[in-house]
Amino acid sequence: VPLTFLSIRMFRTIHPVLLAAGETPTDGFGLSDSMQIALFVSLLTFTILFVDLLCHRFLLARMMEDMEDSTAISGIEDGVIG
Repeated sequence: VPLTFLSIRMFRTIHPVLLAAGETPTDGFGLSDSMQIALFVSLLTFTILFVDLLCHRFLLARMMEDMEDSTAISGIEDGVIG
C-alpha cells in the first residue's frame, strides 16, 4: 500500500490529490462539486441496489424453505417419509 500511495503522489497526471498537506478533512477531500455529486449519487445507487438484492435473496430463501416444507408435508401424507 505505501508503494501505491507514493506512486500516486509522484505521478499526479492521472490521479487526483485527495489529501494534500495543510488541508482539513472538511475541504471535501479535494473533489470538485460535480465529482462530489457523482460520488454520492453512485454511492446511493449502489446502496439501493445492494438492499434490493439482499431483500430478494431473503425472499428466495423463504420461498425455498416453504417449498421444502410443503414437499415434506405432502410426502408424509402420501406415506413416504424422507
